Amino acid sequence: MNGDVGFMDETALRVVVRQLRGITEAKVLFVGHHPEFEDEFISILLALDISVSSDHTEELVPAPHRRFSFRFSGSTVAITVAPDVDPDHY
Repeated sequence: MNGDVGFMDETALRVVVRQLRGITEAKVLFVGHHPEFEDEFISILLALDISVSSDHTEELVPAPHRRFSFRFSGSTVAITVAPDVDPDHY
C-alpha cells in the first residue's frame, strides 16, 4: 500500500491495515451510498488477501460515531464502514 489513495487518507489506511493483520475474511456493512468509497475500500481488502462480502444500509440507529468499527471472530472480521462520519474519527 503506497498511501496514494482517493477517499481514504494515509492515516485511515494505516488504521485499517493494522487492525486486519491475520484476517482472511471480511464481512463489510457500508452505511449510506458511496459507491466510489466502497469500491476503494474493497480493493484495499482484496490487496491484503482478504476475501470480502459486503452489504449496505442507508442508516444505523444509533448513528455510528466512528468511520470504521471492527468486530473480530477468529480470522474473520465484521467491519461497519460509515464514510459520512468525520474522517478524524477512525
